Amino acid sequence: IDLASAGLALKPFAPVLAATGFDKRISSDVRNTLQTIAQAIDPNGLVAFWPKAKGNVSLTAWAYSFFIAAKKAGEPVDATLGDRLANVLKLSLRSDYGRLMVGDELRERVEALTALADGGQLDTAYVAELARRADSMPNQSVAQMARAVAALPGDDRRVVVSLIDTMWTRVQVLSRDGRPYYA
Repeated sequence: IDLASAGLALKPFAPVLAATGFDKRISSDVRNTLQTIAQAIDPNGLVAFWPKAKGNVSLTAWAYSFFIAAKKAGEPVDATLGDRLANVLKLSLRSDYGRLMVGDELRERVEALTALADGGQLDTAYVAELARRADSMPNQSVAQMARAVAALPGDDRRVVVSLIDTMWTRVQVLSRDGRPYYA
C-alpha cells in the first residue's frame, strides 16, 4: 500500500512520469495492490496482512483510504471491493462491534470514520458520538477526527471547534531559563 500510495502521489507529474515510463509502473503497482487487498480479506470482511490471516479495522481503513486515493487518481478500481471495505468499516463504528482491538477501540473507530470520510461516507451520528469521547482519545485520533469533521459541509462548526479545543488543552508550553519551550 505504501509503494502504490507513493506512486499515486506522483501522478500530478504526469509528463515527467510518461517520459520515464514510470506511469505504467504506477498503474501496475495500484492494480497489484488492490488485488492483494482483495485476496487478504478475512471471513469477517476485514483486511489482513496476508491471505487467510485475521484482519483488523486499522488495516482495513488504510486499504479503503488507498482504494479511494486510487479512484480519485483515475486508476481503474473494482467498485465491489470499495463497497465491501466501506460496509465493514461502517459496521466497525458501532459500539457493539466485536472485532476491535482491545484497548484500541476508540482509535480504530476513528480510523474507520476518517477512512469513510475520505470516501465521502461520513456518518454525522458517529461523528457526534465519537466527538463526545475525544477526551479519552489519543492525540492523533483527535487530530484525525478534526480533519474529517472540518471537511463536512455546512455552517455548524461546533464539533470541529470542540475537537481543536481538546487538542489545544493537551499542548503545554513551559519556561526554561526564561525561554518558552514545548513540553
